[in-house]
Amino acid sequence: MKKEKIRIEYFKLSNKGHTNNQCRIILKAKYEFDVNIRTLRRWTNRLNKNEWDLKDYSKRPKTIHTKITQKDREKIIKIRNKTTRKRMCK
Repeated sequence: MKKEKIRIEYFKLSNKGHTNNQCRIILKAKYEFDVNIRTLRRWTNRLNKNEWDLKDYSKRPKTIHTKITQKDREKIIKIRNKTTRKRMCK
């Protein structure tokens, strides 16, 4: 089952008045999804802070600081081509 569905079920249980520990036990028994109480608190805080669509966000960095210039790229390709040809000839 997808995490979004598990989160929806958790919030349904939470709205019914179940504690986090009870929700954790029910999710484990019903869906075989083991979740930590700390994670449940994090989900609740995330939902309360902003409009959350219950999906995971990408952890990919927005900017990559180690990009190389076009000149460096061309040099690397030239060196790679030279060394590759030598290996193939031997």
